[in-house]
Amino acid sequence: MLPGTRLAHCHRTPYMVGVGIVHSRSRGRAAYSGLQTCGSVHVCPLCASKIAARRKEELEAAVAVAKGRGYAMLFLTFTVQHQAHHGCGQVLEWLRGATRRFRYGRPWQELKRRLGLVGYVSTTEVTHGEHGWHPHGHELWVCSGLDT
Repeated sequence: MLPGTRLAHCHRTPYMVGVGIVHSRSRGRAAYSGLQTCGSVHVCPLCASKIAARRKEELEAAVAVAKGRGYAMLFLTFTVQHQAHHGCGQVLEWLRGATRRFRYGRPWQELKRRLGLVGYVSTTEVTHGEHGWHPHGHELWVCSGLDT
């Protein structure tokens, strides 16, 4: 297949004999089977919604396990100051640089120790509005050193 064609064929081109419909009674859903998918979370609305739903289920399961073990959770949002004329790539670069600096050195090590940071899940979200592109990060921290 030529480069860049996966998206063009996503949910349109059979990859095996017998395109069909699969019903999931437990999830109350139906889906096509036997069609190519591109698997792109960033540019394909069909694949993105499926991937997002699967990630949501995985995160919910992880939160349930963490709560069951007595851990506390913190939800954080990271952003950087910017203006409408700043491009998305530039703001994203600033955000990544700030996040790297945040996680560097003794203050970060001390914060992890004080919170009893067990681990975290992070994602980057990009929105666009009145003030231009707005990349920002979300993190869910799992901690053992907080009062729940």
